[in-house]
Amino acid sequence: MSIGGDKTMKDIIVIGGGPGGYVAAIRAAQLGLDTVVVEKEHFGGVCLNKGCIPTKALLQSADLLESIKSAADFGINVKGFDVDVNTIQTRKAGIINRLVSGIKYLLRENKVETIEGEATIIDKNTVLVDGEKTIQAKNIIIATGSSIAKPPIDGMDNDNVIFSDEALNLSEIPKSIAIIGGGVIGIEFASYFNAMGAEVCVVEMLENIIPNADGEISSEMAARLRKRGIKILTGTQVKKILPDGIIVAKDGKEEKINSEKVLVSVGRTPDTSGIDCEKLGIKKNGRAIATDKNFATSIPNIYAIGDVIGGMMLAHKASAEGIAVVEHIAGLKHRFNADNIPSCVYSSPEIAFVGKTEELCKKENIKYKVGKFFYEGNGKALVEGQKGFIKVIVSEEYGEILGVHIIGKYACEMIMQGSIARTNELTAEELVYTIFPHPSVSEIFNEAFSNALGRAIHSKN
Repeated sequence: MSIGGDKTMKDIIVIGGGPGGYVAAIRAAQLGLDTVVVEKEHFGGVCLNKGCIPTKALLQSADLLESIKSAADFGINVKGFDVDVNTIQTRKAGIINRLVSGIKYLLRENKVETIEGEATIIDKNTVLVDGEKTIQAKNIIIATGSSIAKPPIDGMDNDNVIFSDEALNLSEIPKSIAIIGGGVIGIEFASYFNAMGAEVCVVEMLENIIPNADGEISSEMAARLRKRGIKILTGTQVKKILPDGIIVAKDGKEEKINSEKVLVSVGRTPDTSGIDCEKLGIKKNGRAIATDKNFATSIPNIYAIGDVIGGMMLAHKASAEGIAVVEHIAGLKHRFNADNIPSCVYSSPEIAFVGKTEELCKKENIKYKVGKFFYEGNGKALVEGQKGFIKVIVSEEYGEILGVHIIGKYACEMIMQGSIARTNELTAEELVYTIFPHPSVSEIFNEAFSNALGRAIHSKN
């Protein structure tokens, strides 16, 4: 049923068919709202076509290769193996095609109208597609995502420079690669190319790789990557890109890093192309569209979600925002809380975290306690030959779970326990009294929170 019963226009136009847009459209249709979604390139957006899914497909092949290399430690002698990059790429493409087809099927089954083309907002109720088709709606949701950030470095136009899009589709592994940027994207690609035999150097301008991670986790990650042979340069600036490498500077000293390829991965920037925010009167916060707690822009019936509003640029954040904004439009109360969104790095080892870091607790003058537990003390992790640790941060007064940080195998799967606990406002004591299956790597949660409360069984308090 249309809002207000007016049949002359749609209830909602969603601009962008990525993880924020298509999820918003489906939820809107479930709530009985007449909805159309416009996508200019690929349904599934960057995440499915050029980001989350394709990188994980490559990393899965890299992870399997690392397992083969270490098989002798488990009594399995592999005499020979061959890496076929073309097969890896074919498998990746097949996964993408299957998931994109699945999204189109879900939109169709939920009776969401889909239009392929580039949308331009004409006014608060009107969208023009490809300069020809006009659509009107009571509400517009902008879910246009983000684009690759390109820093002003001399030599960016050189033939050896690639971005994540190109890195995902390389048919040959370069002998050496310099990666500019030590964030999530840079570190995931560093893991992949290192596993595939390339000589890898990561250059990060800040003092730590994965800058938004807890300091101890970041330091451990850098140490593990260096042990794998990856060169990590932090607090280092790239001065120039050369045809055969890069010039970097640290503490006033310059150095040349030789490399066959240079991958620029300094992050992404909100994509507002096609949306004349100034003309429409949509306020911005820097490059991002500014929104209120219900994702409304400065024009009440125009909303924005996902990467285009800045903050954590994560697919699952965009999807949650898509559901929240539609439920708000439908008059329902949503429970979106950005503080409980987990972050994941699918490198080797994995990193995952949710909530506050220890550094942030200190900055905010929060009294807290820390609990830790190492994989080496966990039977299942020891059986699998895995190393890592979990670090939990608990408020001193009430035992509130402030943050959970993991480095090691399965981190990206297990972090949901921290997210669920925080979403439901569980305390450290309630986690301690939760019974975990044995043997399982998930037992590290119970051990870490027990450690924070001074009642650890399998580690020193």
